[in-house]
Amino acid sequence: MSTLLARHLATKADRSPGTIRDYEAQARHVNAAFGDRSVSTLSSTEIETWAVRSGVAARSRKKHVELLRAAIGRGIRDGLVESDPTAEIVVSLGHREMSYLSSEELAAVLAGARDDFDRALLGLLGLMGLRAGEATSLRVGNLAEGYLRVVTSGAASDRTKTRAGMRALPVPQRLLPLLLALAGDRPRDAWLFESPRAPGQPVGDSYPKGALTRAITAANQSRQHKIAPLTPHGLRHTFAAITLSELHYDAVTVSRALGHARPSITLDRYGHLSRSGLGDLMTAVDEIGMLQAEEAH
Repeated sequence: MSTLLARHLATKADRSPGTIRDYEAQARHVNAAFGDRSVSTLSSTEIETWAVRSGVAARSRKKHVELLRAAIGRGIRDGLVESDPTAEIVVSLGHREMSYLSSEELAAVLAGARDDFDRALLGLLGLMGLRAGEATSLRVGNLAEGYLRVVTSGAASDRTKTRAGMRALPVPQRLLPLLLALAGDRPRDAWLFESPRAPGQPVGDSYPKGALTRAITAANQSRQHKIAPLTPHGLRHTFAAITLSELHYDAVTVSRALGHARPSITLDRYGHLSRSGLGDLMTAVDEIGMLQAEEAH
């Protein structure tokens, strides 16, 4: 099993350093359990028992099983393994309701931002779904011809978390003037969100949280129904919630905007927010049936 894991990890060498470290950490858990075993000696029951072990978070156990399955799957494709003992093993994460804002609440928060600098930053998170690190690591040159190129996730990395995270997004018209004014005629390599306290440096990691707290506090001064405290990542959840539940966009399109590696990630985290789909689907099926019946007559 350790050989299959090593072969699989070797194909991930082009990922960001943080992602590679995450894969390696997952592999250590898999190797500790099955590294010296031949796949043919592993049973589904043994793996399933390991997948529900106590003392390890469900999301971590899910990643471990997915890595084990991926390594075995590569072995099957390469003709080294005959069958997959992980087939049909699922680690349930349960449903965790993520905090997010409605479109009306988001508009109130953006209106409550201290200035256009904060408003532009929070708009990137809530209106475009960027991660806070992606927004604060933008350069002036990443904004061009109405598009925003997301190429790094911050955290001392020179690229995004995954290959899919590197994306070019059309900027909403309500946000574009703020970003253009912020960019001005500064050099392309200048930080788009330059620190007001440290010229030549981007705002710190804690800045988005402070900007959001200020905006929510200001918005709540004139509201009967107060907006609950939210993290900057909650604005990314807000973008997903609004596009899926209010604008009824499909998960594949939303996934591309969020920069998820696979649409299944979007469905796993936000699929329950998509309120439309089945009704429209069945209506379309009915219409197809009616057309065929009319043509037959």
